[in-house]
Amino acid sequence: MRKIAIRGLLARKLRLALTALAVALGVTLIAGTYIFTDTINKSFTQIFTQTNKGTDVALTPNNDLSGDTDPPPIAGSVLKRVQAIDGVDAAEGAVFSSGGSFRKADGSKLKSKGFSAIAGAHDVQRFESFNATDGHLPRTADEVAIPKSTADKEHLKVGDKLQIADQAPKKTYTISGITKIAGVDSLGGGVIAVLTLPEAQRMTGHGDAYDEIDVAGKPGVSPQQLKARIKAVVPQQVRCAPARSRPTSRRRTSRRAS
Repeated sequence: MRKIAIRGLLARKLRLALTALAVALGVTLIAGTYIFTDTINKSFTQIFTQTNKGTDVALTPNNDLSGDTDPPPIAGSVLKRVQAIDGVDAAEGAVFSSGGSFRKADGSKLKSKGFSAIAGAHDVQRFESFNATDGHLPRTADEVAIPKSTADKEHLKVGDKLQIADQAPKKTYTISGITKIAGVDSLGGGVIAVLTLPEAQRMTGHGDAYDEIDVAGKPGVSPQQLKARIKAVVPQQVRCAPARSRPTSRRRTSRRAS
């Protein structure tokens, strides 16, 4: 029986070769997928750890109550309530909203792997995830910082112009800095435009609202104690959780500009 099987395979050498090739490619693909997945997971773990290291409690929109996959941002009045809580050392709002259209000075569109987003730079340094490796984070409403991976791929540098449009009309910014996020060159290959916080709010249509509020407690106040105090004064539409227990993909998604 074995001889008959071998004779049959050898009689169809092309089919045998193609079958062997298909098996080899399949094994290679699976192995490559595992390696790629491990690399992505390691990168996101690093980002998650570095991003949250200065935050004890994070407030985000609670879409469980609204039933909306795109819940409204947190009102600015909530931040003022949190800042007045006993035991709060620092609290600051954040904007990180996916969407937007990014073009170079010649009008060509920046290429993105998966997503584009607009973020607001922090004034409280302990909450800042972006660090400039060249130049500086935006200091005025006319400046923008971009990830190192985007700058390298698009051949952009400090001083170049970048056109951005989202909920607000198109505006031309000067690139003030090339950044890393939590020590890595990009966030999943996406294009992120870092603006001053008020400018990010204006461009994304947030008004005085935020996608997240980051809170740090005073010495001796645990994240759980801080969470309990915050939950007592914020509306139910706001989720409150210790920062180290929340997922990295926590931020709101806005409509993509055309």
